[in-house]
Amino acid sequence: MENLTQLNELTDRVINCFFKVYNKLGYGFLEKVYERALFIELNKNGFKVDCQKPTDVEFGLLLNFGKRPEIRRKIFSNNLKK
Repeated sequence: MENLTQLNELTDRVINCFFKVYNKLGYGFLEKVYERALFIELNKNGFKVDCQKPTDVEFGLLLNFGKRPEIRRKIFSNNLKK
């Protein structure tokens, strides 16, 4: 139960950082602007963060515009990509 409480507190701190950035900047900027601002805000609040760190997991949407439109979410690991 203590771990859940710590996780909730950590989550609240991260969400508060997000809202500080959003309330300060508003909407309409490029994603890179928000990324950099959130990076700075998280660091100011004691978080050690990395930007755009590569992972082995990729995801995306598969769109099919054939006779019957379909959308499927695919999550996979690409072991060949370095």
